[in-house]
Amino acid sequence: MAPRLTNLFNEILETETIPEDWTKSTIILLHKKGDKEDIGNYRPISLMSNIYKIFSKIILNRITNTLDEHQPKEQAGFRSKFSTIDHIHTLRQILQKYSEYNKTYYIGFVDFNKAFDTLEHDYIWDAMNRQGVQEKYIRIIKNVYTASTAKVKLEYEGSEFPIKRGVRQGDPISPKIFSAVLEMIFRNLNWTKNGLNINGENLNHLRFADDLILFSEDARTLEIMLQQLSDESVKAGLTMNPTKTKIMANSQQIAHNELIIVNNEQLEYVKEYIYLGQLISTDGSMNKEIERRITNTWKKIWSLKEIFKDKDMPMTAKKKVYERCIMPCLLYGCQTWALTELQENKLKVCQNSMERSILGIKRSDGVKLEIIKKKTKFKNVHTAYRQIKWRWTGHMSRENIEKWSRLVTEWYPRDGKRSRGRPNKRWEDDLRKIAGPVWSRLARDRDKWKSLEEAFVDRQAVQQKQPVAD
Repeated sequence: MAPRLTNLFNEILETETIPEDWTKSTIILLHKKGDKEDIGNYRPISLMSNIYKIFSKIILNRITNTLDEHQPKEQAGFRSKFSTIDHIHTLRQILQKYSEYNKTYYIGFVDFNKAFDTLEHDYIWDAMNRQGVQEKYIRIIKNVYTASTAKVKLEYEGSEFPIKRGVRQGDPISPKIFSAVLEMIFRNLNWTKNGLNINGENLNHLRFADDLILFSEDARTLEIMLQQLSDESVKAGLTMNPTKTKIMANSQQIAHNELIIVNNEQLEYVKEYIYLGQLISTDGSMNKEIERRITNTWKKIWSLKEIFKDKDMPMTAKKKVYERCIMPCLLYGCQTWALTELQENKLKVCQNSMERSILGIKRSDGVKLEIIKKKTKFKNVHTAYRQIKWRWTGHMSRENIEKWSRLVTEWYPRDGKRSRGRPNKRWEDDLRKIAGPVWSRLARDRDKWKSLEEAFVDRQAVQQKQPVAD
């Protein structure tokens, strides 16, 4: 099979002629969230030839390095060694430090209407060409798109129609194409003097695929940036959604009707926003996010109840499912958290309740937690949270890739002034208690940092020996 595919792929690379079957796709709709009666809450996915996907992956492998060389540190989507955690941490650090030093921020969370479905194809080819992709590969991709047709499958299959815009969702190469288009859009914006001054370098936006946030220290500049982004994006086929694009600020001027208007539409100010799966609040509180994580985790538990409630399923198997599916849901984003003792306690109580539920034990049964822990042998959520945060901090500090997550961690606003009194809990406070004020320097030494991990994880060892009641 492999030799025949190799011959086929080499022939296509040489002739640039695409098999007709590769250009056909069937579109199905996957529900994202919200009202199932609203078509806007569905994501179209293209089902296409598996052999084409293999070929597309080969092309992707050949152009990835070229495109990534042109991607700035502002883009963390679809890139090796970048993740959502990088940008979540960057955003949390900005909010924490700007509030602590009494500086004003304005942040725009940008939403595009059906971003992947509306891109202009000519803009795609121009973007790839300007970012150094070989013309042969551009022509091959272009030939696929030029001949592309699709039909929608709901209860029945619809008739075939040509695809004139957008990228093929489900195609391995589509995410990189979208990132290349966004890069060209931002290159056409003159924002070198806009944004937040981070040790002499301006942070004016972050990107994770089509999740964009813009930064400014005043409302007027942010309004101009949003309008410029909207105007430039339209050229690529992207339309900003004014009802889902939100503004977050810590300025007192909001009460004085400091409006931000884009395309003659007034944008809404919000005090909280879900960014890359984490609820971000202007007050920096983690309370609502912890409640969200607990609620989402219980939903995950119940979605897997056939496993957890199966009396014949060995506990070792349930333990694997719990630690691979449940714990990541509960602790998603914990690398960026600054939790109080009360918030950590809520996580412990949640885990205790889940273990009781999995074992089918009620609180009224009077079974001690020590006995429950011996039966489940699940990893303690407190231990997992602290290990993840400590290890990620060390990894972030030692990376040889320049990222905003590390730059903002090592920065503080020199032109700001703290208020009197004790500040809210900061992300690095727990690290300082173990590694001292030079924790960031120690984190760069892998061996020294690893030697301190146990002390960080077991800082509340006494409380672990006395499990919290649920």
